[in-house]
Amino acid sequence: MKKRIAVFLLVFTLILSCLPLSASAFSLKIVNMRLLQAGGDINVNDPITFMAQVNGEIINKAKFTWAVKKPGSGNYVTLESGTVTAAYLYTMDYPDRAGTYYYIIQLEPLAAYASEASERRVTSNEIAVTVKGNNSSSKPVEQHTHSWSSWKTVKDATCTEDGRRTRSCSCGETETQSIPATGHDYGDWVVTREARCDYVGKRQRVCSKCGDVQREDIPATDHKFGNWKVTQEATCQDIGERERVCSVCGKKETETIAKTDHKFGDWQVVKEATCQQEGERKHICSVCKTEETEKIPVTEGHKYGEWKITKEATCSKSGERTRTCEICGNSERQLIPKNTNHDWGDWEIVTDSTCSSTGVKKRVCKNCAEAQTGEISMKEHNFSKWVVQKEPTENENGYKMRACLNVGCDERESEVIPSLKEQREQAKKDKEKESKENNDSDLTKVLFIIFICAVGMGVIFIFIKKKIDGGKKSSEDNKKTKTKEKKDKPLKVKHLKRNY
Repeated sequence: MKKRIAVFLLVFTLILSCLPLSASAFSLKIVNMRLLQAGGDINVNDPITFMAQVNGEIINKAKFTWAVKKPGSGNYVTLESGTVTAAYLYTMDYPDRAGTYYYIIQLEPLAAYASEASERRVTSNEIAVTVKGNNSSSKPVEQHTHSWSSWKTVKDATCTEDGRRTRSCSCGETETQSIPATGHDYGDWVVTREARCDYVGKRQRVCSKCGDVQREDIPATDHKFGNWKVTQEATCQDIGERERVCSVCGKKETETIAKTDHKFGDWQVVKEATCQQEGERKHICSVCKTEETEKIPVTEGHKYGEWKITKEATCSKSGERTRTCEICGNSERQLIPKNTNHDWGDWEIVTDSTCSSTGVKKRVCKNCAEAQTGEISMKEHNFSKWVVQKEPTENENGYKMRACLNVGCDERESEVIPSLKEQREQAKKDKEKESKENNDSDLTKVLFIIFICAVGMGVIFIFIKKKIDGGKKSSEDNKKTKTKEKKDKPLKVKHLKRNY
């Protein structure tokens, strides 16, 4: 029994060892970081050492970078970098001036393992170190400058894994640096299976360095369908169907054909519409005999007759008129507005007008007794004859007056009578003006007569000239006519009788 169990366990172990190991994700983790320095002050050029502990699963899968930010600088500079080859990492620095230094360590996955790492980059907390100005020894420590040998490749880089190279100093210090993975150098794609419309194709390419094969699918092509073929005609009652077939894989594609429209005939009126009720009409499909009906709207309004006045309108009351539909007998009434034209009586004077104020008149409508008032214009003055109040003398003016004769009017007018001397001078001026106007009128008359005579003489001259020219032309025409008649007249030939 114990042998069987031992055999079973051995077989089970062999099976597990043969199974491919799946890549498991790893975490970039800094377990501990501290300064390895004994107690006491740190002076310029004193060596200081740092240690960082990381999780063991990132050995040979990640790279580290020690960095320092010096006094007066705002940026970190690389102090040392390389591939993580052990769980404990160390670095050393020699501060070259007084002040506070800040140190960190960063972890990043190598390019080949970037997809397996759960973090892209991890940075430790800062460690601050204060450096004083004097060296701890009585004699300044001489700053060592490394004299590195040439790089020596310890492990060649492959397509997926970084390589590693080292160099050493005469002081025994060794520096290790990773060589980045070269990456695959794939050739052209080679199709291993052509894609069709019913399955995907395959293609691959091979890395010329490590022989790694990269494979991928080629998307399936579209079907090569033929023309549509109707398998069932559509009607106005049933949907139809059509199909088409792929010439490559034989796949069939079907789709429905929508119902056709009904083939209705002409509309037939079932019920006529009136002014009160809707009508109805229908038409029938010639294929499936489906009937479709619709309403006919009522006719546009009643068919009314003439308006008849049932109550006359006055200036105080509205009237009324009606009309009746000839089809359904419906009556429509309508108000007649009040007559705005009053039947007015004669005007009666309420207050008569005077020369200085207007009067008031009134008239009354014979139908509604509404009163209307109006204004009477002021009267014109009715002046008396002029009465001389003071006779003019040779050198002094006189004056005359007249008064309005209307009752209640005290209006008076006065007018100056020029002196006798002014009257004589004015009479003389009027006479001279009249004489000048008469002379101007006589001169105008003389010029007009001369103009008329000149025009008359011109007309007579033109008339005589035309008569003379007409006589000459007539004489020439007579001569031409006689000459023509003479030419056109046939010659008379006298035949002589000859004796034989």
